[in-house]
Amino acid sequence: MRRSISVPLPALLCSLLLLLGSGCAPAISSPAATAEASSMHAAEAPATGTVSSEAWAAAIYKACGARKGEVKSTCYEGELLSLLGAEGVGTAMAVLDLLGRHDGDVQHLGHVFAHGIGIAAYTSREEVGSVFAQCTPVHQSGCYHGVIQAYFSDLTASSPHPRVTAAETNQLCVAYRDAGASRWLLFQCAHGMGHGLVALHDRDLPRAL
Repeated sequence: MRRSISVPLPALLCSLLLLLGSGCAPAISSPAATAEASSMHAAEAPATGTVSSEAWAAAIYKACGARKGEVKSTCYEGELLSLLGAEGVGTAMAVLDLLGRHDGDVQHLGHVFAHGIGIAAYTSREEVGSVFAQCTPVHQSGCYHGVIQAYFSDLTASSPHPRVTAAETNQLCVAYRDAGASRWLLFQCAHGMGHGLVALHDRDLPRAL
């Protein structure tokens, strides 16, 4: 079952900036921003399963594109995650790509949105491989990274001292190590594993390595 919770985009952006060595103040979507973003006219969205990615992108842009700042990003986040639940990873990523071509703010935060889609798309340890394979390279492959990040988070969620075993780590990318497997997906899996381990170890790079 797909995760029903999401990471607020300002908080996720802060985490990514910290991973890159930059600083930022902790930020969480305010109740006012969430309430304003949720006031969009959902009835104007196209009917599920009957329209193209272009039509979805147009409807979401109409609902969110004129908004500003945190309200705008929260609106896009909610719409993309709703679309993910209704139409799946491929459609959500295709629509994100189209939105980025029309809205500079989406283009700027595209990697963060893609991370959020990957995190929300994760369902279980048993299905991590199939979910991972549904991602696309759009916006610096953020979807791949988000799925792996969610996998490590799931492994350690019930532990007061988060850790993963060598076996759990090695198992993650095993499907892409065969001679006939996609080297691109192996690279993305290993890259995402790096993101997940750095986050798991609170940005302690030597421990993650």
